[in-house]
Amino acid sequence: MISLWVYRGEHDHALERILPSPALQLLVNLDEDALRAYRGRGWRDETHIGGAGVVGLRSGPCAIDTREQRHIAGVAFRPGGAWPFLGGVPAHELRDVELDLSELWGQAGRRLRDQALDAASDSDVLQVIEDALLRRLGDATVDPAMTHAVTELALGHRVSDTADGLGIAPATFRRRFAARVGTSPKRFARVARLHRALRAIDRRAHLSWAELAYAEGFTDQSHLIRELRTLGGLAPTDYAPRAEGELLHVVEH
Repeated sequence: MISLWVYRGEHDHALERILPSPALQLLVNLDEDALRAYRGRGWRDETHIGGAGVVGLRSGPCAIDTREQRHIAGVAFRPGGAWPFLGGVPAHELRDVELDLSELWGQAGRRLRDQALDAASDSDVLQVIEDALLRRLGDATVDPAMTHAVTELALGHRVSDTADGLGIAPATFRRRFAARVGTSPKRFARVARLHRALRAIDRRAHLSWAELAYAEGFTDQSHLIRELRTLGGLAPTDYAPRAEGELLHVVEH
């Protein structure tokens, strides 16, 4: 359901473009008590919250300054997996939003960063975050149908076929999916398809864009290029992830 991680270090570059992800994240900045994101032309529009927050699903790219996140920990939730930790807030209300954790968890959200800063090691930081998540879990239940839908759509199955297979009316399916996952089934499927293509690039750099488009369910190469521009704001020649396996972090020059 979740993956916990911690990063400590510096890069030669400052700005990174962050491509849309199909999953929410919880972030704790241990370098400074702020989380900032940049959007708009030339990344001039800044939003910022405190040092612990939740990042909802994004409709397009944003940027971060790596100099502001030299030591940071986080939780990458499985798509749909964040819902039990949101205190009953529908996940779609967090779309295109960075939300201070205190607005979801109250005092517990305000304390989390201080507790993480007091930890003796990075492994202890992760334990602090895991313990906090377990305390929030309570009696929250999963929605097996939406869990199945996430799996199907991530594999490239059609939205209509997925809803039909679950025996759920289209409008009900869209409403339940958005509340649990954070976006519409159609948009989730688009982002997941782009991720499959980027993972394929990472694994098989010798493939052409036309071959990738065919393999991952795009109509043609032009369709793949349009989706990369629409969702990531990038041309194929500008796609340069900062490191192998870090598909969504693209170095800005």
